[in-house]
Amino acid sequence: MVAEQAEVGTWRVTPVVGLPSRSAAELRTDFLLASTLFAAAFLLYAIPAILGRPLYEPSECGIGAVAREMIVNKNYVVPKLGNEIRLSKAPLPYWLVTATAAIIGGDATSDTVMARAVEIPAAFMGAATVFLVVMFGCAVFGRVAGVSAGLILGVTGMVTEFSRVGYTDATLMFFCTGMFCSAAWIVCTPRPGAFAALGLGLSLGLGYLSKWYLPLVLLAAPVLAEILIRRRFNPRKVVLMAVGLVVAATVAAPWLILVKQQVPSAWQDIYGTIATSIKPERYNQNGSWLYYIYKLAAGLLPWTPLLLAVWPRYLLKRRKEDLGDAPGPLLMGRESLRFFMLAAGLGLIGFYFWPQQQDFYLLPLFPPFALASGYVFSRLRVPGGEAEEDVAFYLIGLGIVGGIAILTLPFTAPLLKGSSFNGAQQALALFGPLLLGAVGVGFILVHFFCARQWVEGKQIKATLVLATLAYAALMIWGVMWSAKKRDSVALYVAAPRLKAELKTESKVYSGASSEFSNAELVYYLQRPIYTLEQLANEPVGITGDEAPQRWLLGSRESIKKLNLKQDPPSDSIAVQKLSKIEDWPKWAQDQLKEKK
Repeated sequence: MVAEQAEVGTWRVTPVVGLPSRSAAELRTDFLLASTLFAAAFLLYAIPAILGRPLYEPSECGIGAVAREMIVNKNYVVPKLGNEIRLSKAPLPYWLVTATAAIIGGDATSDTVMARAVEIPAAFMGAATVFLVVMFGCAVFGRVAGVSAGLILGVTGMVTEFSRVGYTDATLMFFCTGMFCSAAWIVCTPRPGAFAALGLGLSLGLGYLSKWYLPLVLLAAPVLAEILIRRRFNPRKVVLMAVGLVVAATVAAPWLILVKQQVPSAWQDIYGTIATSIKPERYNQNGSWLYYIYKLAAGLLPWTPLLLAVWPRYLLKRRKEDLGDAPGPLLMGRESLRFFMLAAGLGLIGFYFWPQQQDFYLLPLFPPFALASGYVFSRLRVPGGEAEEDVAFYLIGLGIVGGIAILTLPFTAPLLKGSSFNGAQQALALFGPLLLGAVGVGFILVHFFCARQWVEGKQIKATLVLATLAYAALMIWGVMWSAKKRDSVALYVAAPRLKAELKTESKVYSGASSEFSNAELVYYLQRPIYTLEQLANEPVGITGDEAPQRWLLGSRESIKKLNLKQDPPSDSIAVQKLSKIEDWPKWAQDQLKEKK
């Protein structure tokens, strides 16, 4: 089949076989829409960084500390934390932080510069994922589906949460999205091209440098399922998949070779980290089959109620019409829908067999599910259609029930328990009874408006209204959350005083405290932090003014538990000098005597 060419001005666009013909003007419009949603998403995710939110999670503090040591030591191959080699994490997140710090400029050892350098890449990658989803959705499913998918993904609670903290998960989500989209293009397009293989290889290789083997595992499941479903052998697609794997290996190999040269045991260490991570005995917790269900439902808010209405209507009433369509422009869309649902569904099932349950494992599954949901939204646009009317009645009922629940919250809050009670109390404190009543009425009116749009087949308007309201709520929450963290992060507040108290040449040991991780201490004190156990293994006998000073650092309560002769300072975070062996903890003295 030879695709016809569409001419617009001096532009000539050759559409892909199996997709509707698109003019250059339509492509420019798609790009403009995707760029607009990218900018809006980046502002939403980056608002805490713009407002100066300090790092507080051990993982993001560790990334910041390792990246800073890379800059100071001018060694971007071997990650180190407190001068100790750290190969438990892949290197790409550190490189992104160092590059961002260089773009920001200023003192790379500054806590402020490095905090922004850690936070901005996550926000950028989250927004870039929205851009990629919109562009792919518009190309394969149509503009309504692409924009709907971008709105669903962009203001989803879990995506917003992890795009605001300096983890590796937003980066992994972006590269997994590129990997899924490239693989779907190869699998579902009648005659895919070399660019799809290049995109697959780059995404898979960089994904490996973000989270080791996880992207490959997530890709293998839907591809193998498609092979079983299709029962056909297409040499062209097999070659492109193989080329993609070769490109991925080429992307990841240079760092693996360089790190092996500098650290001979690097490959064994990396393999050991991977092997340990999949051992069930490493984790002492009982898994729950409901864990990922409620995490998924909570993470998809505010879209969860609407998705629960739309998907059943599509599967029961509109999907049969899609299956009855003759092969043509909709064929690739339907096959891509199946591929994305396989990617999300099999990935979710696979996580149930993982030794540890973590909510952020779900993040790479959100983009394929958003793309599939965007397609389903676009197929429910028949004015007065039965499925559309069902969704409208559902929205009316949801609005009435939700509005009444909000209006009666001042009376029902005392009856709630646990986290529900805390959430109700926070809502009452934030809005007050009068404003809360206005919110309840507004909730009802918005759902009535959206219900009418669904009946009229204007699904995109209803989606845009819900996305705008959710965006405003998430933006307000981001501002409040940032202000709270600036005032409550203990190490961030105490770091200037602690730096002044500790001598440059002294050794600092963290106390028996779980309040602060080694990564946090290294980040905010900008120096190696030793463990308390190392006290017993150090040589003693060096006396005089040249003897290295030793300090304990931790919360006042944790140092007090060590039963030292001196009482720790009254500050919440205390440093206490250990000048004599008699001042060491009793158990450390005993170990030292046994060693001698």
